[in-house]
Amino acid sequence: MELIQELLAPYIAAADEDLTNGVLIRTTDGYEVDVDINEVCIVVSRFPPGQFFDVLAELVDRLRASVTPTDRPRIWHCHDRRHGDTHRTGPGGRLPPGPD
Repeated sequence: MELIQELLAPYIAAADEDLTNGVLIRTTDGYEVDVDINEVCIVVSRFPPGQFFDVLAELVDRLRASVTPTDRPRIWHCHDRRHGDTHRTGPGGRLPPGPD
């Protein structure tokens, strides 16, 4: 959460201290977007044009994350050994381990 706070701090227009009750982001080009943050994911329900994509790209890069559209099936595979044999599931259920 600290990294997320650090990255979003210049753009936060409204939020509580721990960012868990929604965050209003306002980029310098004037666009605003509501962002929901929890310990598992960051959710953005609409993507305004402009600088927000730069902010999103930096979040994805620094968090080593991925962007998945909510209206499409998602498949994840965890390559990080710290997670052991846990694999996230998509609409089709449990995923088999992939190659290392």
